[in-house]
Amino acid sequence: FADGATLWTAAAAPTLTGTVADANPATIKAVVGAAEYPGAISGTSWSIALPPGAVAALGTDVRVVASDLAGNAGEAVQRLRLDDTAPMLSFQPSLVADETADMITFIDAPGSSLDQAPKHVHSGTAINLDVVGTCPVVTKHSYLLGVTPPPYGRELDSQNQVRRNPISYALLAADDGVGIVAGTTQYRVGRRVAGTTTFVLDWTTAGVGVDLTAGAKQHDIAITTLVPGLDTTEGIYDVEFRSTDRLNRTTTVTRCFDLRLKAPPMNFGAATTSTPTSTDRTLTALTLGQGPMNATNELVAKRLLNNTTETGASLIDEPFINGTASTVYLTVNVTKPTVTKVERQFSLRNVNTSVVATNVNCGGATPPAVCDGLAPGTVFDSPFVPPIPAAPLTFPVRVFERDSQGTILSEVPCSGCTPTGVVFRFAIPPRAVPTVGFTLPRYFIAMTMIGQVTDLWPQDSAHPSSGPFVDFSVAGARLTGKVERTYSGCTSFALVGGVDYCKQVTSGTYYRALVRAQLTFGATSARSDYLTSPTTLIAPRPVTALMGPANWNTVESALP
Repeated sequence: FADGATLWTAAAAPTLTGTVADANPATIKAVVGAAEYPGAISGTSWSIALPPGAVAALGTDVRVVASDLAGNAGEAVQRLRLDDTAPMLSFQPSLVADETADMITFIDAPGSSLDQAPKHVHSGTAINLDVVGTCPVVTKHSYLLGVTPPPYGRELDSQNQVRRNPISYALLAADDGVGIVAGTTQYRVGRRVAGTTTFVLDWTTAGVGVDLTAGAKQHDIAITTLVPGLDTTEGIYDVEFRSTDRLNRTTTVTRCFDLRLKAPPMNFGAATTSTPTSTDRTLTALTLGQGPMNATNELVAKRLLNNTTETGASLIDEPFINGTASTVYLTVNVTKPTVTKVERQFSLRNVNTSVVATNVNCGGATPPAVCDGLAPGTVFDSPFVPPIPAAPLTFPVRVFERDSQGTILSEVPCSGCTPTGVVFRFAIPPRAVPTVGFTLPRYFIAMTMIGQVTDLWPQDSAHPSSGPFVDFSVAGARLTGKVERTYSGCTSFALVGGVDYCKQVTSGTYYRALVRAQLTFGATSARSDYLTSPTTLIAPRPVTALMGPANWNTVESALP
């Protein structure tokens, strides 16, 4: 390599070549200090082999002398330098804090751009990525892998100073000889699958670096979401680094890390078990969490006794907030009670709804139907029997988006869920990132519910009844059950001129109503475990869990 007036060689024992212009050349030699090294002439070309040590790393002036047959001599002087080593690549300590145990709080700033944004203090174990022979395990939150901080989130150190925590290598590229070609210090990233590495990011410049000493630079290389799939794919990543010197020699080194990903944090509140509260329904405790609710959500019969899409009484309520700009995948694992027993009480009743004075001639061969006497039917109150084993129950999970006051806005779909399952998955939507201004966080509630309970149907062997059941009003009372029939008949007759007249008609409703219902769980109650992941391809990791209540019950108000 020619560097101005100096020629660089990579050979410890280089061979010099050149040309000579003379009609009768005779000899050629190289003179280095007091030493002489003869060469050979062929036509107009010559060559001289120098022994090891003849050329120094700091430079040697070599005088080449040619003589002809007449004894005339000519010479040329060339400065040579030896560089017999390729570029050297090494690393300064390359530390990343493991984020498994990040101290995470949520910024309480209502109405601001950071309201409910996660605040990370990276206090986990420092992991050195400069390891040979093994791949250190690194756990990172997926949304913190970008080049820039997330729009809704903060990374701090223990002194409350901004501190990013990239997967970063401090690469030292050095060459004490001819020098590294600008732009040839590069890296590429591959992902291992079944033991084979596929490079997903091709050779990328490591930048200009920072000068440390003559011929040595430090390049801080952050592995970010420039690597396709980094924030969605766990596994072993291989990182290759290379530099090429001006003698076209390339040195390559490889490091690796085993990436584990955590979902962006969501703010999970205190889970609660549903407690019966007074409503305008006869049977209570079916509201969807706190705050104003749509009356449809409180229909007891439709949601607990009938097998419809609205089936379910809330058992465990878990409120949470997504304050990030990332979709978070929520998995709820339900552990069903080992034993469930059921108690119930119902009534068969008739209630008069109207009494109307009339004067209908009931004489004649075919009197009007109103002249029939009233036969309202049986009045029956079932006993509140000791608990009996219930048929297997379902415990579906539903997630609803709410506003900050608790009002239900919409339902979040459950991916591939069935009411009889035990694993329920939801894609929790993010807050938007507008081009101007900001958006507010989004509020949700996950509800573990009791599915249809056929053992609570208002029936017995003497008075069977099947659905559909409804919530209905009769004589000013709200009831849960089923209207069997209505009735109407004459309840007062008078004989006028030898002819029967109906003087009063009474109408009413014959109904079947559930009076009291209770489910009692055994030693192992219902339980919901909440897990999150940044993508459906990654195994979810736990965030919180809550044991369900010992029982669920609801009691009817006064009957008419």
